Amino acid sequence: IKKENLYFTYSNLKFANYKKGDSIKANDIIGYAGKNLDDEIAVDIYLSTQEGNLSLRKENFIPRSNNDFFSLPPKDMEPQ
Repeated sequence: IKKENLYFTYSNLKFANYKKGDSIKANDIIGYAGKNLDDEIAVDIYLSTQEGNLSLRKENFIPRSNNDFFSLPPKDMEPQ
């Protein structure tokens, strides 16, 4: 995902709600977590610029109002 001069890359998504070229708005659900190589549910987020990668820290994030992190997507949102 590109926003201004920042690039956000998500890995380990089980389902992605968007594809290349789609527009994403604030508060949209990008996708749902899948399992990593250690068989744990996780999503890795990478932030970069054209110059290189940036460090992500917990204090830079805004807490979600809905803490239901582990629910599956509604059936109508699952890929066909």
